[in-house]
Amino acid sequence: VASSSTFGGAGSITVPAGQSLTLTSSTVNNTLAIAGTLIARGGTTLNGAVTTAAGSLIRIQGDSAVGTGSLTVNQAWTNNGTVELTSVGGAHAAQLFGATLTNAVGAALNILVGAGGSRRIDAPIANQGTVTVSAAVDFFPGNGAVTNSGTWTVDANQTMTFSTNGSFTSSGTLTVNTGRTLSTNNGGFSWQGGTWNGGGTVSFTNVAVTFGANFTQAQQVT
Repeated sequence: VASSSTFGGAGSITVPAGQSLTLTSSTVNNTLAIAGTLIARGGTTLNGAVTTAAGSLIRIQGDSAVGTGSLTVNQAWTNNGTVELTSVGGAHAAQLFGATLTNAVGAALNILVGAGGSRRIDAPIANQGTVTVSAAVDFFPGNGAVTNSGTWTVDANQTMTFSTNGSFTSSGTLTVNTGRTLSTNNGGFSWQGGTWNGGGTVSFTNVAVTFGANFTQAQQVT
């Protein structure tokens, strides 16, 4: 457990399977290898290279002791386990910032309701595994790309706001469930095939929409 601390030096840090590391409002400048569990509370920053193993868990947690939980990862990284945004003890925000996150085949990115509060991701995402949106979430990837070649399920309202050159591209399975809305603002949206279903609503505002494969409308588009 580390609170308001800074880690540095030439050595790397490893969290083995079955072990956990809780970082509260702390900064890690070392290479960090995660096979167990990392819990990020407060404003936590990882400046060194981050690696993850299958079965690992990174939990970004808002809670009643420190409020908003945010994790900034400043080098591009790959999730081979599970990353979740959640809250405990009350309605507190959980946020992910930084460089591109590749969600590998077999890995999961879960946006959870927890005890309530907002959810936000300010990072490009390359999903090859599974993304499940169970709590309303706002994405702000800027000019970065969000891609889906795996499975992306929208079971709570999801909003993506891009800068001019940002875009969302899907070639996997995209499900927007009934009563839910996937909103894209600015930038581009590219459909490159795969499966698009669920019966929910898809909304575009100031978006360049491209169909690189045949598309049959299966839900409300506004």
